[in-house]
Amino acid sequence: MPEVGGDAALYVDPSSVESIKNGILEIFCDTNLRENLIKKAKKQREKFTWDNTANKLWESINKCVND
Repeated sequence: MPEVGGDAALYVDPSSVESIKNGILEIFCDTNLRENLIKKAKKQREKFTWDNTANKLWESINKCVND
C-alpha cells in the first residue's frame, strides 16, 4: 500500500514467494537500506496520528454541514 508506506517501505509482489523472500533478504543483508527505511518510516508515521485523523474527520463534517 504505497499510500501508507510511501518511500519508507520496500515493496514486493505479495503473490510471489520468491519476491517476498528476496525483499526480506535485501532488508536483512543491506544495512544502509534498512537504516534508510527506518529513518523514512519514522517520518512517514507522523502522517497517521489520531490527531490528524480527528482533524480530517472534523474538516469533512464541517464541509458537509456548511455546503
